[in-house]
Amino acid sequence: MELDLNRFKKTVRSPFSGQEYEIVRVSQRDLFNELGLLPLIVAAPVEERLAKISDELKKKLDNPDENAKARRFMVERGVVRPRIWFGEESECPAGQLPASYAGDDIYWLAIQVEEFAFDLDGLKGDKFFRGG
Repeated sequence: MELDLNRFKKTVRSPFSGQEYEIVRVSQRDLFNELGLLPLIVAAPVEERLAKISDELKKKLDNPDENAKARRFMVERGVVRPRIWFGEESECPAGQLPASYAGDDIYWLAIQVEEFAFDLDGLKGDKFFRGG
């Protein structure tokens, strides 16, 4: 089977700035690990594990700091062009967009990456941790 890179990346256009961004899929497991949810997985039926993760994820995302952490993870890992720079504006590498300049694109991009990464129809078979 030939590798189809288009299954792993997508170009989106911001309704706020009009900027085009290239996004890629991110790992749901990596997001859960970043938010400290994976240690919750113990020997239990899959449905119980998923329910526990879902409950903990909802709690974490209700916390503004954890929500910002998840948003940053999605944008840092999922937006490949232009890269979003979360460091000091004065140290931003050429060709990258300082997060402080991006405005509402940051929130919109996090949602775009999440929807693209966790879309079952686009994944065609990768259903680990992805519900029915």
